[in-house]
Amino acid sequence: MLLSPRGNLRGLTRLDVRLLRLLVEGAPHISAIAAALGVDNRTVSDALGPRVGNARGARATG
Repeated sequence: MLLSPRGNLRGLTRLDVRLLRLLVEGAPHISAIAAALGVDNRTVSDALGPRVGNARGARATG
């Protein structure tokens, strides 16, 4: 993380960090993120949490 000492992910998993990178880069929807990470849509939905993760495969809005 840019604001933490090297190696300190502040409780984030490597998957969380990779997922955040894709979101910052503008990944268009959950299925695109899942494909890029090599995981299923459910894994991405679970990682994003209840507010965002409920829209499995739906395009992100906001």
